Amino acid sequence: MRRSSQILIFLSLFIALSDGIFVYINYRSAKEALTFSLENRGTEYTQAFQLTLMEIEKTMSLMATYIANDPRVRELFHQGVEAVNSEGGAKGGAEAAKRRAELFALVQPSWQQVTQQYKVRQLHFHMGPGSQSFLRVHKPNRFGDNMDQCRYTVVNVNQNLLPVTGFETGRIISGIRGVVPMFFEDPVTKERIHTGALEAGTSFSTLLPELSRTMQGGLAVVLTAEHVSQNIWPEMMARAFQDTTEREGFYLEASSGPAKDQLLELGLMRSLFQTPGTRLVELDGVPYALTGFHLDDFHSASQPGHPPAGMVLVWVQASTEVAAFDQAVWTNIFYAMLGFCIVEILLFLAVHFITRHLENTIRTRTRQLHAAQDKLVDNARQVGMASVATDVLHNVGNVLNSVNIGAGQLRENVRTSQVDNVQKVAALMHDHRHSLDEYLTQDPKGAKVPRYLDHLAVRLGEEKTENLASIGQLQDHIEHISRVINSQQDRCRGGSLREEVNLRSLLEKALEINESCIENYDIEVVVKAENLPAIQLDKHRALQVLVNLIRNAAQALSHPDLHARQMEVSANLNPNGEVTLSVQDTGIGIESANLDQIFTHGYTTKENGHGFGLHGAANSAGEMGGTLQAFSEGKGSGARFVLTIPLEEQRISHGV
Repeated sequence: MRRSSQILIFLSLFIALSDGIFVYINYRSAKEALTFSLENRGTEYTQAFQLTLMEIEKTMSLMATYIANDPRVRELFHQGVEAVNSEGGAKGGAEAAKRRAELFALVQPSWQQVTQQYKVRQLHFHMGPGSQSFLRVHKPNRFGDNMDQCRYTVVNVNQNLLPVTGFETGRIISGIRGVVPMFFEDPVTKERIHTGALEAGTSFSTLLPELSRTMQGGLAVVLTAEHVSQNIWPEMMARAFQDTTEREGFYLEASSGPAKDQLLELGLMRSLFQTPGTRLVELDGVPYALTGFHLDDFHSASQPGHPPAGMVLVWVQASTEVAAFDQAVWTNIFYAMLGFCIVEILLFLAVHFITRHLENTIRTRTRQLHAAQDKLVDNARQVGMASVATDVLHNVGNVLNSVNIGAGQLRENVRTSQVDNVQKVAALMHDHRHSLDEYLTQDPKGAKVPRYLDHLAVRLGEEKTENLASIGQLQDHIEHISRVINSQQDRCRGGSLREEVNLRSLLEKALEINESCIENYDIEVVVKAENLPAIQLDKHRALQVLVNLIRNAAQALSHPDLHARQMEVSANLNPNGEVTLSVQDTGIGIESANLDQIFTHGYTTKENGHGFGLHGAANSAGEMGGTLQAFSEGKGSGARFVLTIPLEEQRISHGV
């Protein structure tokens, strides 16, 4: 009885230790899932705010454009500016006052209509070249003041003669503005004369309530004390802000939603300003996801290294996520009682199921891909565009090889999994169940069992990580295949989807897709893309071109007579606003007679080539607005292909 109790205690302690490790691991996983979920929600709210802000800025710009395009408005404003200049500047004299009154009478009815319909709060005519006030339609009795040091949007428009939008803090109040240049065409000389600028604006108080209802939470815009002191007159503080109390170096510009006061007293604003993101907080016993992100005004956005003007705070109830987290923890504690070995067996079954599901998905996607390819070829024949279908087939074929290799590696990992050894250990312990204590403590083989279980647990965790990484690579390749098809559809529409791209990651992804042929030919690869910022680029179209170029370079390096098999893949940003992606090899080279026609459809120098790859790559480069060029000093001297893509000028929308 005593011996049985000792065995029971030993086994109980062993199972408790295993269960404790299992519960802890799952607790950490649930905690990470909760954090990830809240951060994703925070990202969604950030994007929703920024998109709404852009829409309001666009509306302000459209309102200003609508009024500025009235010929009579342009004429009266021009006459008023000339009168001010002839009467000594500033407010001008009697003639300027007359033109100002006529302009107000003309614009005021339209102003009232757009104010009611679009919540526009400000309409302001400014004279150039800086920002001299001619007429505030919303306050017609105030005019003539110079605002060069606070109306940076207006100064910019009067200098560059192009519309701008953005958030800006004036001497009295902050506004979301759209500013457009105004021109007058001389009826005699037909000369187009720049008269000044027209500003339409509103405030954050019109933006936040609707967003608050949509998000079912609260929002607040706070400005730094430094930004406020630089822009707003001290005597106007009470008018400028809902609450003139400074908290952690911030002033409340506008807010909407519940529990605002409790939120501002949490003491998290400085922390969120230094490290934007999402925090889980509690207000009146209710969990909230609090997200903070920077808010730039127009002036600071144009000054590199200038601190943000303030910050936007979004708080939304997170009761559902927290309850799900608590339930997950207790559920894991319950299932931990089933034992560590059973969990690992279930994990094996889960991995096996996922692998089978992935293989089925690959087969389904492959069938769908072939069907799409067949349909594309048929459509191409009907409209005389067979090159479109061959281009898609060529690029998809480049990726399918990597998909097949990845699937085979995953299948081999599952086949050689260590999970079978769990069953062997369980059977061994079952055979010695009547003398398990003696077996585990005195038998040389039995004494190794606990250490072997520890080793087995580590190895199974490594297998899980490796399989998940392989699955992730397969998903990336499948996504790229999907994007190849989608980009071909965009090509038919003339469209191009740009997204933020890390150039080094782009080069490494193209090399990964061609990994098998690079390893087969024992090619030394050098990647040069250091200290480059992320850029806006048609990622998958550029990836198509790189995959083709790297595969061609690898084939050029496969010749048995070559002594050095080297490939250099590089990326650079040119001062003239272009990005260049280059693939250079030490392969068999290109004869000069072939350089002029190497991108022609159907032309190839390969024994088994079809002449589709480089032709399609050149077409893709053209669709991105760029060029693809080939350089070689002749046979045996290697070759270099350079893809050049112009970068679109980034439009300043709001913030600086």
